[in-house]
Amino acid sequence: MKFLAALLLLVALVLNCGTSSVDALQINSEDSICNVERNAARKGFEKGDFYLPDTRDYRNPSYVEEAFYVLYNVKPKYFWTDVVGNPASCYDLMIDSLVTKKFGKDAFDRAQAYADHLQSTYPNRYGSDCFYSPSYIPNGDSLTADLWKVIHYPEAAKRDSITGVVYVRLEIDSTGSVSKATVVKGVRHDLDSAAVAGALKLGKFHVERRWGIKQAAELNIPIRFSLK
Repeated sequence: MKFLAALLLLVALVLNCGTSSVDALQINSEDSICNVERNAARKGFEKGDFYLPDTRDYRNPSYVEEAFYVLYNVKPKYFWTDVVGNPASCYDLMIDSLVTKKFGKDAFDRAQAYADHLQSTYPNRYGSDCFYSPSYIPNGDSLTADLWKVIHYPEAAKRDSITGVVYVRLEIDSTGSVSKATVVKGVRHDLDSAAVAGALKLGKFHVERRWGIKQAAELNIPIRFSLK
């Protein structure tokens, strides 16, 4: 009987140990992810380049970004969801703590108040979509139509019946002008050269504004050469 009782006790201990090990493994995994997020938050915050935490509500995120830049000389970014897709993640909580520790417990409230002031003063500073690719300001009907006003289809390519799509990367400066064009994927050297030459003659683009400053950007465009 004593042997049976001891055996039952041993089985219970083994089962309990197994459960505890699984729980511990899960906790350790969660802690590991949390530590990665906290470290990322600290490093970003030290550089003044971090994401606004989802622990707070923002009436006008782009203006809040600018407010942080003006008030605290940092450049936070806002996303509709945080970096891991969960509200109040370890990253968010760490950033919230770092901001309030360095700039004061009312740091977010002051930033929001200043953002409201900016929005009332400059209501059209930001578009309805804060994070958009550069958009072309056409001189005619469209970017494509404007391109084919300035692109010359090489005669040799016509003679050889060469067609295809040249993919060009545009580097757009903060004024909205194309400063550089390079071929990402070409067809033949003469078509590639014609595509780049045409791209450099394009007009202005609307560019994104962050922290109150217009930002340089890159944009890939397809330029289709067809003989039809």
